[in-house]
Amino acid sequence: MSASAGEAVAHPADSGVLLGAAPATSHDDYDAVVSLCRMGTADANVPSEDHARFWLIDSALAADNAHLEFVLHDAADAIATFRAEGKRVLLHCVRMESRTPTVAALYGAKVRGVSGAEALDEMREVLPAARPNQAFMEVLRKMSA
Repeated sequence: MSASAGEAVAHPADSGVLLGAAPATSHDDYDAVVSLCRMGTADANVPSEDHARFWLIDSALAADNAHLEFVLHDAADAIATFRAEGKRVLLHCVRMESRTPTVAALYGAKVRGVSGAEALDEMREVLPAARPNQAFMEVLRKMSA
């Protein structure tokens, strides 16, 4: 099943992680949020300590995001931390085409012990519009090496 803009879909490696676009934050079926784009402080329906914010620019130029590899892995680790606390997590960006599938693939690769490429293929089953930009793809490829 794939998600439309206002809906969220379960992560194929962990049904406790929901993947969505920014409008999915208007729902209340999650306990924590990992945002990969700018948001207002009241836009997520969770306490601030359960809202991890990563302002990633969806750009093919790695230099447009300081410490890109670290930030992408840190976002995936934030999901793991919330899950370890027993929380249902919403991972989102604006359109769930590049940022969300990339971080979801990194998280899935760590959870399942597969390559970044394999995890991205799984993401495309639930997010068929997933097209991580070139800089994000490079991080996924490094994980596969």
